[in-house]
Amino acid sequence: MKLNPQIRTIEIGIRELREVTVYPMSLSDQLKLSDIITNALVSLQDLSVLNNTVGLISFAVSFIREKSQMILKMVLDEKESNDTFLDTITNEQFIDFVKLLIEVNFEPLSKNLTGLLKKTEKKVEPIPG
Repeated sequence: MKLNPQIRTIEIGIRELREVTVYPMSLSDQLKLSDIITNALVSLQDLSVLNNTVGLISFAVSFIREKSQMILKMVLDEKESNDTFLDTITNEQFIDFVKLLIEVNFEPLSKNLTGLLKKTEKKVEPIPG
């Protein structure tokens, strides 16, 4: 059996660290997450919320509370994607977890699209005037 090289592990824990396996998202899940984030940002009617710390923290906590279980089910084993995951992860570890999700699932797409656009720009030559 050949394992996906995008599978990563992170260590989480309040008192004792334990290793958790994080799987890459399917394209379908990536699109769902993109829609969730887009809809959350669009739903902010008062953009001044993003300009103050309390409003931003409130928005982030609300988003995590509402969507975390669905997102965790996309990337963790079933036994990990229950309420205990959030009970056993610190804020700093959660930030590392989110960075890992972005690194595995969205950075390659971003880099590939950027490279493709650059190649396209090079091939399109301006018409002499």
